[in-house]
Amino acid sequence: MSFQSQYFQIDNRYNAWFFSKRTRLFLLLFVLLTGCLSNTKAEANQDNANVDFQSFQAVQQGEEIPNISLIMKKISILTARELSPASIFKVHLEPVPQEYVHQVALIYKFSIYIYGFSSNYQNVDLLAMFPDVIGNDVKVMVREKDNQILLWSQAPFRALEQEVILEWDGNNLIEVFRRDTDPTQEILDQQKKLIEDEKWAEVAIPEDLDVQYPNFYFDFNQMGIYALKTAHKIALEKYRNKELPEAIEIMEWGLNFYFNAYPYSTTNQKDRFDIQNPENYSAVNLQDYYMTPIESLSPKEIALYLNDYAFFLSETGHNQKAEPFLLKVIELDPERVVAYINTGDVFWNLGCKELACDYYQKYVDLLGEKNPRIPSRVRERLDVAE
Repeated sequence: MSFQSQYFQIDNRYNAWFFSKRTRLFLLLFVLLTGCLSNTKAEANQDNANVDFQSFQAVQQGEEIPNISLIMKKISILTARELSPASIFKVHLEPVPQEYVHQVALIYKFSIYIYGFSSNYQNVDLLAMFPDVIGNDVKVMVREKDNQILLWSQAPFRALEQEVILEWDGNNLIEVFRRDTDPTQEILDQQKKLIEDEKWAEVAIPEDLDVQYPNFYFDFNQMGIYALKTAHKIALEKYRNKELPEAIEIMEWGLNFYFNAYPYSTTNQKDRFDIQNPENYSAVNLQDYYMTPIESLSPKEIALYLNDYAFFLSETGHNQKAEPFLLKVIELDPERVVAYINTGDVFWNLGCKELACDYYQKYVDLLGEKNPRIPSRVRERLDVAE
């Protein structure tokens, strides 16, 4: 049977990835936290060879600043915002008009604002604003040198760190240096590349990765799903090339990785999913395998991967091993038509012809008696049974 045959038994339809409400909210948060970094203006200045970070001096922050209450009140009135002392820094930029004896920097919502105050702090004006920086008043540092400001910050609940040097020209803040580093994302990207390159032995389960804030990273929470989807894609290619043993091996790796990647399963830790004994796990166990924050595949998606794995097994004569997986497929997705013909073929090959015909008949019923897609072998075997 060729790969292009209309009777091709692998259900290789990729279902659209529908995210749960929780996942969509997480993605929105992720976009908000990282969107400010998409427009880096100083790509030519990534080389930090000439940057002397030690020459920048720390500035006063928050409660260290004299008259901080009055400063906060004035800026709050001007901006209609509730501000934290931790997000305000006293800076000394030159040149500025003489009436602005004091300047403060406000770090707020991915931007830095420079305000000028008169000597008695009664008058205040916004001197400049620069967007596209991380704003986190819990993890932020401002240092200065001459007419430059060095801003360091780490994104909320992420390992993403940013260093930006802004230069004041008397009217504007100009970016002269930027460096963004995210060691957690680098590790996750490396793991995804190992999966894509089929370097299975080098791929670590997420719990073994030494990363910061792991569950706030979409890639971390989806690593098990990504591994299985990628393994399935590669297995299909192996099948097309008539490399069935390799296809089986890759699918086994993907299924084991997905079901054993995290300690957050709803089953007992001592009773983790074992691909050698699928009959020990009900469809409910498999479809709701992971608790939050780890996402589980949908029942239809799990059925897709189990069906194709079982088909590979049956094609290599491992019908007895394929049987329980196909029964799980039907339990997970009773409307998956190909599962019935695959199950019928397995039982027929095992000598259980009466039982095989039950599944063949269900397959015919779902497709329709006169459907031309029904293979001749199914009609012949049903005729024999009658």
